[in-house]
Amino acid sequence: MIEASSGSTAVSEAFFARLIGLPFVAVMPASTSPEKIALIEFYGGRCHLVDDPATMYDEARRLEAECGGHYMDQFTYAERATDWRGNNNIAESIFEQMQAEPHPCPSWVVVGAGTGGTSATIGRFVRYRRFNTRVAVADPENSAFYGGWDTDSSDVVTDTPSRIEGIGRMRVEPSFVGGVIDDMVRVPDAASIAAMRWVSRILGRPVGGSTGTNVWGSLTLIEQMRANGESGSVVTLLCDGGDRYLDTYFNDEWLVSKGLDITPYSEKLEEFGRTGVFAG
Repeated sequence: MIEASSGSTAVSEAFFARLIGLPFVAVMPASTSPEKIALIEFYGGRCHLVDDPATMYDEARRLEAECGGHYMDQFTYAERATDWRGNNNIAESIFEQMQAEPHPCPSWVVVGAGTGGTSATIGRFVRYRRFNTRVAVADPENSAFYGGWDTDSSDVVTDTPSRIEGIGRMRVEPSFVGGVIDDMVRVPDAASIAAMRWVSRILGRPVGGSTGTNVWGSLTLIEQMRANGESGSVVTLLCDGGDRYLDTYFNDEWLVSKGLDITPYSEKLEEFGRTGVFAG
């Protein structure tokens, strides 16, 4: 069993491959956090690292042919892997949990995009159930998704990989369904990391960089709602734990080495905490 992955999906697949007695190989960028690599190996998987993330797909296909295995290809099939009409998918779970809230039908659901499968499932579910909910994708720097959605093109590519693990791709993945997305928010990487640290401090548990991207995008939309006099709920996802990023996003020396200054974004978040106004 072979997968091209930035890490998080491969952790789950390694776990299930071991349950059914299959060898598992994860083809991943060499920049993937050591903590994710260790988790995959803990569950019995093998990590095949590539220097250029754009070559992951071809390398996975080469390994598939070489060993007679099966390439899962999440980037093509994620949008159809679950029944988006319901049956306990992530969209149905969100709306069931929201029933106990003051505004049970969210004004916005904000997610990131790695394969695009999550935004496709939620966007289709919202339209199928005819909810008055809009879906937004928060996209990091160096990702092709925003440009592809903005120009309604699947041919957009970038020449630099995303620094926010798990989301953002150098090409518009086949599972990305732009037609069910109402808006996109481009989030600077430094803002993602500032928001990640801010949320971690508030929750008392570390969260990952993609969660920071989601939160910054959510606050941007909340400010638009406030300015327009709208009320309602905004839902986003905690994507992964921050324990995997102690040597990167939580490490100030790493930030300096990448030329990332989170100070102005951290100040905006603190101001929002004091005033309820987000000048993002």
